[in-house]
Amino acid sequence: MKKIIAVAISAVCMIFSAAAQENLISNGDMSDWKKRAALPADFKIDPRSGSDEYFCRSDEKHNGQNVLEATYVHKASGSTRYFATPYMELEPGVYKLSFYVKGTGYIRTVVLAPENAAEPDKASMKSNNGCISKAPMGDGARTYSGWTLMTLTYNVCKAGVYDLNFAFNNRKAGNTMLVSGLTFEKQ
Repeated sequence: MKKIIAVAISAVCMIFSAAAQENLISNGDMSDWKKRAALPADFKIDPRSGSDEYFCRSDEKHNGQNVLEATYVHKASGSTRYFATPYMELEPGVYKLSFYVKGTGYIRTVVLAPENAAEPDKASMKSNNGCISKAPMGDGARTYSGWTLMTLTYNVCKAGVYDLNFAFNNRKAGNTMLVSGLTFEKQ
C-alpha cells in the first residue's frame, strides 16, 4: 500500500513539474529594478532609441509586478523606441512569448534576434524557411483601456543565444504604453 501511495505521489509530482513551464526571460517579471533605472536589470536600450528617457518604471503595478512605461517623445531620431530583454540560450523548437499591455500606442514588432546581430539586421529579420524571427503586432496605434494579454509564437531553427527586441511607437505626444509580465516558454 505504501508503495502504491509513493508511486501515485511521484506521478502527480511529475505531472505538475511537466506542466510548469520555465520563463526563459531572466527578470521577465521585472522584480529586479534599480532605483532611477530606465529599464529592469539586464534589459537593454536599443541604440536606435537614442536615449533611455523614453522608458521608466511606472507607478502602476500589474498582478503585484513592476510595470515598464514607454512614453512618446518625438525627437529627430524618430518616434519608434526599442528595448531588448536579457539574452537567452535557445534550442531549436517552438516558443511562446506572452506579455500584458495597457495604454495607447503601437507595438510594431517583437524581433527574436541572435546575439551579435547587426542593428539593421534586427529590424529586417523575416520568416525564413519556417524559422520565425520577427512577429508584427498589427497596423496602427491601439488603445488598451485595461490590461490585455498579447501572445506571439516563434519557431527557432538554430540553437544559439537570442534576445527579444520590442519596437514601440506611441504615435503622439502624451501617449504612454505599459508593459508587464514578460514570459517566453518552450512549447
